[in-house]
Amino acid sequence: MTLWKIEKIILRVIIEQGSITGTSTVGFAIWPNRNIQPQGAAAGAGRFLRRLIDRGFVITTQDHTALPCYRVTSIGHQVWKDETIDSRQMSLLEY
Repeated sequence: MTLWKIEKIILRVIIEQGSITGTSTVGFAIWPNRNIQPQGAAAGAGRFLRRLIDRGFVITTQDHTALPCYRVTSIGHQVWKDETIDSRQMSLLEY
């Protein structure tokens, strides 16, 4: 199962922060150098988050602000780890 580059970035960002509240916050985290409105950040990140949720790599919960809170599942952690390890690096460890 392959991930798009942007999906790898989203998983990495959520893993590093533990969880992220709000779709626009995810957008701002994955595009930190862009000057975008919150609605644009949410729209940009929403499509990729939906794909990750549908595949079971990310789950959403509600927090006290009624915004979705995104967390990476154990399957998402494993897929991210598998995708970020270069197979050429593994061949060095086998010798």
